[in-house]
Amino acid sequence: MEAKNDANPRDPSHVLVTKRGALVWQEFLPRAILLVAGDKQFWAVACEDGSVHVWSPAGRRLLNPMILESQPVILECRDRWLLCITAVGLAHVWDLRGQSSPHPPVSLGPILDIATTSLNQHTATSGLGVSSAHLNSTGHIVVALTNGDGFFYAREMYTWQRLSEAWWAVGSQYWNSNDSSISALQSTAVGPVDGKDKALPGTTVSSGVIPFLERHTTNEFLLKGRAYALQRIIKAVIQRKEAEDLESAVSIAHLENRMAGAMQLGAREEFRLYLFMYAKRLGAEGARTKVEELLNSLMGGILQESVSGDENDRGWYSKGDEICGWDRKELLKGVVLILGKYRELQRLTAQYAQYARVLGLSLEDGSVDVESMDVET
Repeated sequence: MEAKNDANPRDPSHVLVTKRGALVWQEFLPRAILLVAGDKQFWAVACEDGSVHVWSPAGRRLLNPMILESQPVILECRDRWLLCITAVGLAHVWDLRGQSSPHPPVSLGPILDIATTSLNQHTATSGLGVSSAHLNSTGHIVVALTNGDGFFYAREMYTWQRLSEAWWAVGSQYWNSNDSSISALQSTAVGPVDGKDKALPGTTVSSGVIPFLERHTTNEFLLKGRAYALQRIIKAVIQRKEAEDLESAVSIAHLENRMAGAMQLGAREEFRLYLFMYAKRLGAEGARTKVEELLNSLMGGILQESVSGDENDRGWYSKGDEICGWDRKELLKGVVLILGKYRELQRLTAQYAQYARVLGLSLEDGSVDVESMDVET
């Protein structure tokens, strides 16, 4: 797709779509074109007057021009979804196949700290900016900022949630975006890496989003030269007696943050990986209370004949047969196998091992390779 704006503002702009050098279709628009986007399902352009035009692959108009409140600055698409961020900081998402929107336009103000940060680059503290904005395969907005923080919009809760930040980089033992167990996950955070259609049933949802944001945090962090100074500060704090457990607490919190993000995004492969890493860390720390709560959460309602509770319960509070796309029984089996290696927790895990055997699960095969999932410190 190619967009041409004439030097004379009174002349129309020209949109051309070609395939192997042959013209497929063309159209003229009365306003200058600022942004273009497209995939196998549609083409889209955004103009200087705040209008967004959408065509089918063959050039048929799918919708009337959509009029926004200001000029668009970011236009991205993913499968059936189209994202447009305007100059006033509003993010619009549309499901073009369903001709609907999953939520009203959402402001980027909360994550940009507009109320407290000056936007003048020449002041002592310059304002934040958006490094990139993308959609995952379910239409959730994923935004990376110039300070390294990474966010996604939880549309069910109508709030931004932070997935990645520099605090984890300097305080967590598990901050290693280049670890093979994580990088082995196919990264589709910013689009497919091959020519296969990722919209097919059974596709991996949100795979690679969290590692992508953590790599961005690392890059921005090192780019601004603050990593060394902050690491020295953290080491100095850790040496104090009152903060001797800081590194352990931050590492556990980092894994919990990863699991929460993977669950919200529906990233099932990463959720399972982070869950087993979390179970091993809790076992090493001997955190009996958290271990018991984790096992109870994984049990859910699998031993109940009739599931009780609110059907709207989600995440750890859900009572269905699955959690984040995984069979609860299989996750329980993996966690019990991991925790069973720690003597101080064996009395606790023995109870859940008995439940697992009642459910017909074998705990003898050792199918969970815990060592390969560990992130080296």
